[in-house]
Amino acid sequence: MIWFNVLALNIGLLVILPVIIIQAIWVRKKTLRLPEPPGARQLKSEPSDSKSEDKKIPFNVLVIGDSAAAGVGVSTQSDALTGKLYQALSHSLGESYAVSVTLHARTGLASSDIIALLKHEQSCQYQVVVVSIGVNDVTRFTTLTKWRNNLRQIHHFLLQKFLCNLVIYSAVPPMHAFPAIPQPLRFVLGQRASLLNRVLASTIGILPFSRLLQLNVFDVKGEAIAELMAEDGFHPSSVGYALWAEQIVSLVRKEQKRVVEGENRRAH
Repeated sequence: MIWFNVLALNIGLLVILPVIIIQAIWVRKKTLRLPEPPGARQLKSEPSDSKSEDKKIPFNVLVIGDSAAAGVGVSTQSDALTGKLYQALSHSLGESYAVSVTLHARTGLASSDIIALLKHEQSCQYQVVVVSIGVNDVTRFTTLTKWRNNLRQIHHFLLQKFLCNLVIYSAVPPMHAFPAIPQPLRFVLGQRASLLNRVLASTIGILPFSRLLQLNVFDVKGEAIAELMAEDGFHPSSVGYALWAEQIVSLVRKEQKRVVEGENRRAH
């Protein structure tokens, strides 16, 4: 069925291609382009007492991906996903953990770019990795086969090179509801995003230590919730990033609980 949907979308795209090209050029020229916010790209607790710090359980998190991962839409990294995630994890896990959140993200990165980035990063152990990709694969019209293969390669690197225990993939946002994109371009991109999400979900379903996070910033009518969106109509606001971080922490705690319950069952 998914391949029938791809065929139907491609046929429809050919029919309205001139309009799509004109709208894409217009969006690129007219849409407000916000910079990546300044601020530290690695956040970790400062040890006040080296002896007590050594006793803490390390909890290292890596955030990788595109402009949303990089925090576009807010004025500083402390209001972006990295900062909000560090704050939420530190509060949720408590003083017995030494939380560290590292950011490797850049505006414009697609799945192929993430593979190249991971190849050049030094090996380091992370308990959790948060992956935010897909929007640029939508706009570049990455094929579904290439998208699936890229996801597998990314996951291989994260498990083999970074020894992570949990990889959280954020779903591609529903681009059909982005207010800054005119119709019919918005519909086409929305359909592409939906197809990539279906492949993402099916791929994650067979990859070990992976979870899918569906972050919804839209109301029941499919319209963007204003307080959750930045002024450009594409990226999260500080409130949106905080919601994203809270849902990541909820997944982390749920996974920790599942592991503990499994260990208890084996012990008995």
